[in-house]
Amino acid sequence: MAARLPYQETALARTSNAAPARRRGSDNPVFTADQVRALRARYKAGDPKDGCRAMAREFGVTPTAMQHLISGRTWKQVK
Repeated sequence: MAARLPYQETALARTSNAAPARRRGSDNPVFTADQVRALRARYKAGDPKDGCRAMAREFGVTPTAMQHLISGRTWKQVK
């Protein structure tokens, strides 16, 4: 069996559906459904304490991952 080349793995990752944010190298989601609800309720656009960047820094994820969580791009099943 031939080994996958790095660009093949990247292409496979791009074609998958959006999944919950995960820490690098981990199979476990960073957040629980209850945490997602709480983060969405707490979010205030542009707020230095409860904005996207600040919350991402607090929870150790990227600002993009946090924005996707808040907007519903990821964790769509949680209302």
